[in-house]
Amino acid sequence: MEFVQLNHQVLKHLEHKGYNVLTSNDSITEASPCWYPESVQDLDGYLRILESTPFCEANVLIIQDTLVYIREDELVGVVLMQAAV
Repeated sequence: MEFVQLNHQVLKHLEHKGYNVLTSNDSITEASPCWYPESVQDLDGYLRILESTPFCEANVLIIQDTLVYIREDELVGVVLMQAAV
């Protein structure tokens, strides 16, 4: 496992591998948050649970929305990825 800089190429790779969400437990004010890829079956249900959980501060990036709506230069942080063999 290794951390790589978050960018559109990494997001496209993760989406191709079947991941649809990045999560982070870091604060939204963190200069370089650590993101962890996840594959969530019921994305709407997952987000509803997060919204209704008291004191839950998990940060979530939906990969498809991030690719469409967030410019490359606005992406911050690193993503935990499988090391290339």
